[in-house]
Amino acid sequence: MGYNALPPKFIKEITQLEEGQFIVSAVRYFKSSEEVLALPVFTQLPEPYTWGEELTVLPQWSTTRWCKWNQEGQIVTRKDIPKVPKSLYWEASNFGRPDTHTVSITKDVWQKEIVHGRSIELTIKATSTGEDQIRVTVEANYPFEKEISPTDRNLLMAASLVQDSISATRATPLPRSSNLTREEWEKSLEITWDFFAINELDNQQKIFDYLSEIAQNNTSHQLAHQVMQERVEMIQDTAPGQIITGRSGATQYIGYKYKENLVALENFFYGNALYVFRENWQELSKKSRATLLSDYVGDFDRLVHTGKWKDKFIRILIANGHNPDGDDTAED
Repeated sequence: MGYNALPPKFIKEITQLEEGQFIVSAVRYFKSSEEVLALPVFTQLPEPYTWGEELTVLPQWSTTRWCKWNQEGQIVTRKDIPKVPKSLYWEASNFGRPDTHTVSITKDVWQKEIVHGRSIELTIKATSTGEDQIRVTVEANYPFEKEISPTDRNLLMAASLVQDSISATRATPLPRSSNLTREEWEKSLEITWDFFAINELDNQQKIFDYLSEIAQNNTSHQLAHQVMQERVEMIQDTAPGQIITGRSGATQYIGYKYKENLVALENFFYGNALYVFRENWQELSKKSRATLLSDYVGDFDRLVHTGKWKDKFIRILIANGHNPDGDDTAED
């Protein structure tokens, strides 16, 4: 499911909104809890869902391209701009001789663009209507301005994720209740960091106790508790010099400082990526994820927790002068 292009009705509904921002949402009704729990967005939850609870999740079901693009990005062929010449080279055998010669051709090809994943999160809620029905709502946590282009990739991504998450007939634009501008919203996502002295978190159990405290205070973090504990075990084995914790609204983060110019950060929501910053990490971490992925690519490494992400992480540490075996000492 998902959209190749936004439907005319969706675009018309945007134009009919009052001035301000909107989010993308969908609502669907079901007759049984079994139908609800079989939906893609509910099957990905690591713990049983509590009816009536509002959760924020990062889409990661594997049945559609939209989840993969949202996390890992995609390579887009740009047929809206002119082709460029590209030369191809290969070695060809000389007839009747053992040696070879170089052959080359040049042809015009479409340009390609790397579009990084936006990691758009969804808020979901399932409640009983009292009429033998269950109402499921889903919203994309990504505000858009009314004047946005109907071909905007982030808008298409949000609409497709919302529609696909509960197999809805369609997604709809919904006026956003907050009066924050887009810039103010992004600023509200800035992270406040706290540094723990090394002797305050000098072993895994103390860190696990910290994770447990967060899980007890926030139900949505309980879903990530076990996963985060497993990640902490792995990352502690790479000998970070200092543990960092951060907060942005209700979202909490944990970081691992190897040296002044090598810091790994991630938040507690199940499914999010690990970010490894090489320079200016405190300033870059204040940027919203959308701004970071749009304007600062190349200043950090982003590792989605799939495949051999652990091996990639260790290679990045080694390439930046840190010995995961702990023979060097990170700066405080």
